[in-house]
Amino acid sequence: MPVSPIAKIVCCALAAAALVGCGSAGPTGRDLLSAAQESDPEFVLVDLSEPSLDIVATWHNPTLSALYGDYRSPKVQRVDIGDMVQINIWETGGGSLFAASTIERANPGSRAAQIPEQVVARDGTINVPYAGRIRVAGHTPMEIEKQIVQRLAGKTADPQAMVNLTRNLTHTATVTGDVTTGARVPLSPKGDHQIGSS
Repeated sequence: MPVSPIAKIVCCALAAAALVGCGSAGPTGRDLLSAAQESDPEFVLVDLSEPSLDIVATWHNPTLSALYGDYRSPKVQRVDIGDMVQINIWETGGGSLFAASTIERANPGSRAAQIPEQVVARDGTINVPYAGRIRVAGHTPMEIEKQIVQRLAGKTADPQAMVNLTRNLTHTATVTGDVTTGARVPLSPKGDHQIGSS
């Protein structure tokens, strides 16, 4: 059954109305209506009929994991120059190294101190009170914890350390292009994948 030009224009208008909610990157209703008048439009109008709907029903878009599947485990996240770390240190017994005004009591017999967040210096080191400057660039938080404990051993009773990577500036991705707002996005330790680039 032939479709009149008016029906085609109405279909275009309905398609344009449906696309309004798809964002500013898609064509406007005016674009669709003007393209319908062209001899060689960039799209094709298809009659909605049982056979065409049956064909469309068989189409299956592949999932993102099928398109961009990368099942490798994420790389170990290491601290680097410019990153920010925060350190917590626990000590047991009396004669604590850290001033009482900055110590929080975790439980009887142990004390915890939080060292303020600091940026990894250009030489790849951070400063830990009573442990001195420690090279952290290229090391994981767990490796840094071991270094701190080794440096504090013998200076305080049973030291324990926990290192948190609070701002990982070296593991980020910059999002630009046809997006609402470009940004620098931090990549998570679980592993993120790039799914599109130009």
